[in-house]
Amino acid sequence: MMPVVRLTDATSNKLKLLAIPLEDNFESVISRLADAALARRVFELPSDSGVRRESASLPPAHPPVAQPPVLREAWKQKGMDMAELYDLLGKIGKGVFVKYFSAFGDQTISNQEMIAMLPQEYTFKSRTSRTSKSRRIFKEGLQCEALRMIADSGRIDDTTARQAKRLLDEHCGD
Repeated sequence: MMPVVRLTDATSNKLKLLAIPLEDNFESVISRLADAALARRVFELPSDSGVRRESASLPPAHPPVAQPPVLREAWKQKGMDMAELYDLLGKIGKGVFVKYFSAFGDQTISNQEMIAMLPQEYTFKSRTSRTSKSRRIFKEGLQCEALRMIADSGRIDDTTARQAKRLLDEHCGD
């Protein structure tokens, strides 16, 4: 049996299984892999390294979210499921989504104006991405579900949770 090293490529969320031949010095291969990982070249190992590459899909890097059957059908029609919404909120930032909730939902504010409103500490590309992802949530009509997820999240500060609950009461009738 060949020893296997499991690595995850963060950009493609793919599991890379690297099988190392027994005749190879295991410690030297691990050392080469560690060096390559530090140089962010894990998947650019030379072909003569003696390492065979295989790929397998990994599930998304977020906890599974229970999705009621009624919502599951409604969301399929809208083109987004609960796991994708959770993932988008992670990319936007729950605090950012809550803080700029009204602005993201205001269609009279252009994307360029919205991008300018977000903190300058984020890069232009990051502000553009956060804006488009937030606007997609509103476009798909899932802003109330997003607020519920945020309000029920145990990973946000109390102020953000209270603000999310207040927005739920104001905009969603919860």
